[in-house]
Amino acid sequence: MNRFCYSILFLCLGGPVFLAAQEEEPFYEGENFVIPGLGLAGQGVATPEAQARLNDSFIPNYTVASAYYLQTFDADFSDGAGDKFSLREFGIAADFPIVNKPKTLLTAGIRYRNHKVETRTFFDFSEFTLHSIEIPVNFRKQLSPRWSLWARLAPGVYSDFEDLGSDDVGFTAMALLSYRWNQYVDVAFGGVYTRDLGDERFLPALGAIVRPNDQLSIALTFPRAQVTYAASRDLLLSGKLAFAGGSWNIVDQGEDIVYNYSALRAGIGVESRLRDDWWSYFDIGFEFNREDEFEAASGNFPLEIENGLYFTGGVRKRF
Repeated sequence: MNRFCYSILFLCLGGPVFLAAQEEEPFYEGENFVIPGLGLAGQGVATPEAQARLNDSFIPNYTVASAYYLQTFDADFSDGAGDKFSLREFGIAADFPIVNKPKTLLTAGIRYRNHKVETRTFFDFSEFTLHSIEIPVNFRKQLSPRWSLWARLAPGVYSDFEDLGSDDVGFTAMALLSYRWNQYVDVAFGGVYTRDLGDERFLPALGAIVRPNDQLSIALTFPRAQVTYAASRDLLLSGKLAFAGGSWNIVDQGEDIVYNYSALRAGIGVESRLRDDWWSYFDIGFEFNREDEFEAASGNFPLEIENGLYFTGGVRKRF
């Protein structure tokens, strides 16, 4: 899928926010979110009832710590040359409250992701180990019973660590206003500077969440469109459509190159409470509209990748 089509689909799904997460984020799997108007109540601690309700909204639930693993199954390149593309990824993250008041929350944290990519390059078929290190700072403010603000800045390093320089440094940023339209619908709008489509770009953000009851949520938001059903206070079932991708500065055969990857993921998932605030999750699904690209002084080298399966799982401790 070309980049113009990605941009249109991005907006149709509600426009971008981070994750960053989330988001939760890209190869980043997005953060969990709380319902606007509930997330900052009572020092920002969600009640058990709120945790049992569905978690996709524009005001993120603060996650103390998380860890995950993701893998795609081997897939052919569209030109049929015989090589296989594969991705293995793991990540850890932790956030810490700096200001924690009834209507204001300021957090800062650290996020590390390790990506092992097997793909074809300008020169040969290679395996790259890519690193993403980010320091996300989130500011969330409940402005009124209906209005909430979320701003995020996440400077980071995106590199193979072969030859670090200024080209390895980047950032993502986002600002959103969320409005509670009525007891069933929340809307949000703003803008985001994102790397989730394989390179850096600014896009407007727009989306809505419909909650017909306490057990069902239909979220047309970025970083994922998701339908979630709360089977109980300890079990969530979901179907989702999410963007995946990123951009890294690497060295290949002594040449500085920018590597971009982009895809769409459609999957189903289950999330279960382990104990207290600890939750585990597992998703499985399909990656499609996949492309990787190498950008160098000598030109660009884009490659389309056949559709393929992926799975991901992990644990998180919720605020």
